[in-house]
Amino acid sequence: MWCANLVHQLIITIDDELKKEMNNYPEVDWTEVVKKAIREYMRRREIFEIYNAPIEKALSKKK
Repeated sequence: MWCANLVHQLIITIDDELKKEMNNYPEVDWTEVVKKAIREYMRRREIFEIYNAPIEKALSKKK
């Protein structure tokens, strides 16, 4: 079976001020920075959901 790795684009808009600040660091791969930030955000959300679920369950039983 043939399996393709699909690539998706995410377009973000930044203002001139942020662009100027980013230009101060031409060595930075901003695409990688954004991808790492998204992955980290998702990891934190997953951790939050794991620890928050028992609390929400306990609170719902008290009603």
